[in-house]
Amino acid sequence: MIDIQTIKFIEFLNKMARKSEEGFYPFSTATENTGILFDDENKLSRGHRIICDCLMTDDHHDIVSTYTDIYNDYGVTAVVITEMEDDDIEPYIEITFNDNNACIVIEDGKWYFA
Repeated sequence: MIDIQTIKFIEFLNKMARKSEEGFYPFSTATENTGILFDDENKLSRGHRIICDCLMTDDHHDIVSTYTDIYNDYGVTAVVITEMEDDDIEPYIEITFNDNNACIVIEDGKWYFA
């Protein structure tokens, strides 16, 4: 059964895919709110939190909320991956689910199951 939460999640995937075309930017050095911003100062065990809402001025940056924290309440882990086994890679979003082994990747303007 498809419910409104499913539709909202699909819209989130589409929005992140569109933003991924603009690039991935560490929040600590970002100068504008474009592309995918990620929290590069507080790395999680599997990646970086994806910033949802923030305040950004010339001399001050504040994270208001993250998609990682929002979707965590639903058993979904959404993070930006920037390295694998200490190798730098092109950043991408990885979304995993607590109740199954599915994995969604978002990069280059599209999302797909990996």
